[in-house]
Amino acid sequence: STSSNNKGRVWLKFMWYKYHGNLSKFITDMNKMLIEISIVILGVLNNILCVSILSSSWKTYGKFLKT
Repeated sequence: STSSNNKGRVWLKFMWYKYHGNLSKFITDMNKMLIEISIVILGVLNNILCVSILSSSWKTYGKFLKT
C-alpha cells in the first residue's frame, strides 16, 4: 500500500536499522527494505538512501570508507 502510514512505517524501519556485525544479514535486510521502499513509492532520492546505508555500518567499516 502507498498510504502515508505505510510509507512512514517503511521509512522508519529503514532508518532505525542498525548493523550488528553480520554483513550477509545486513545486505539481505537492506535488499528487502529497498524493495519495500520501491513498492510504496517512498520518493526518497537514491543518494540519500546510499548515505543512510553507509552510515548504518560506519562504526565497523568507516575506516575503509574514508579513503
